[in-house]
Amino acid sequence: MLKNEKGLALPLVLIVMLILTLLGTALWHYSTSEAMQVSQYEKRLQAHYLARSGAESLAAWINDHIAAQPEKVAALLAKSSLPVSLGNGTFAVSLEGTLNHITVKATGKVGNVEETVTIILNFTSSALPDPGNVASIFPEDFDFENGWKSGTDQVGGTGWVKSSTGHIKGGNNASSPEDPVIFPEEIAVEHQENQITYDFFAYYMLFENTSKSLYIKNGNTLRLHADILVFMGPVELRQAGGNYAELSLHVHPGYGVEIDGQLYGKVFFYGDVINNSGYVIIPRGAYYYRDNTIIRSTPAVIPPLTAGSLVPITGGGGSALKWE
Repeated sequence: MLKNEKGLALPLVLIVMLILTLLGTALWHYSTSEAMQVSQYEKRLQAHYLARSGAESLAAWINDHIAAQPEKVAALLAKSSLPVSLGNGTFAVSLEGTLNHITVKATGKVGNVEETVTIILNFTSSALPDPGNVASIFPEDFDFENGWKSGTDQVGGTGWVKSSTGHIKGGNNASSPEDPVIFPEEIAVEHQENQITYDFFAYYMLFENTSKSLYIKNGNTLRLHADILVFMGPVELRQAGGNYAELSLHVHPGYGVEIDGQLYGKVFFYGDVINNSGYVIIPRGAYYYRDNTIIRSTPAVIPPLTAGSLVPITGGGGSALKWE
């Protein structure tokens, strides 16, 4: 009987040993798999924070430069960076969109693991200073109080506008680009001629009248050549049938800012640009205007606004963080 029990014990021991071996192998595989999962999780976490760091750094730079140096931001749109090494991995960033709606995308990579973070920046608030702080629009070295030349026919003025009526006069419509020109608060500039085009040249122009800064009769064109234009009140462009008024904005060569390879000046409308029916052609706000932007009472803007003829100057914005 003992002999039989000893004979049975050997297979039992072998079975137990086999079970233990299989269990050990399973435990080893489980622990190895768990370690690999932990390693993958750590890589994903590292890759995510690499991407997030890259996206947030670029978004912060855009927020700091969008208002004062839009041309630098515009130069990066539709561009991607080469991978940048940081810690155990790399990250690369790219920009898409327009100056009003920018998508910042960054991809972090650790080993064979990649994570992407997207930040969406929307800039909607206009950088239109308080009317009492118009001087802040101009460079600090400009003498805002005393640096102006009158745009009227008064002594020392340009002779462009009659001081008694505000009507634009023929001839003498050019001034040195370095002469900033002001149309005093009591003057509402009016282009009342018929089928006439006038050109005003001045580095800066300020139309001070707050009730109506500028009026152009249908059939007439006024071309303003400047780096900075400020209208403290509404601008009215009259239309009658198919006969329209036209305001044309130009930039002096060598001045302005370059955005997407195009030259832009700055215009500040403290009132809407409207036609005689009250239709708002351009809402009040601060804009970069492309050289040779034509505003008509039809209403129309040439090139059309969708082509970037007027780009809002932003004074702030918001952002949305999107994890992918």
